[in-house]
Amino acid sequence: MQACQVTPTQGAAVVQVEDDSDADAPKRYVAADPLRNMHIVLTRPHTVLLLATVTGGVAHRGAFTSAVADQIRAADGKTDICTMFCKAAKNLSCEKQCPEFRMTLSKMLALPPVINNTSAAN
Repeated sequence: MQACQVTPTQGAAVVQVEDDSDADAPKRYVAADPLRNMHIVLTRPHTVLLLATVTGGVAHRGAFTSAVADQIRAADGKTDICTMFCKAAKNLSCEKQCPEFRMTLSKMLALPPVINNTSAAN
């Protein structure tokens, strides 16, 4: 699952865009290296990529991750990952956020049910 935002981090090739037109506007950042902010391309087989939002979209911290986690907790071994993604996207509380799903699967991927073995064994 990928949730990237272009923000300044130590060692990242990111520069702040200066805009004097509105001092109260949030700061904008862009990749100093245009290849650093490339669209993700899936080249491996048997891969699923869940993105919190489409390229250039808005992602609210934890919203999509939480919705996907709810679906994983509800896994029954029969529901495929694509259906789980669609349910998570539908249950997303942020209507302006548009998650993205890509895959290179050749077979259905269904996650097994979660077994809660949290008994204290010391």
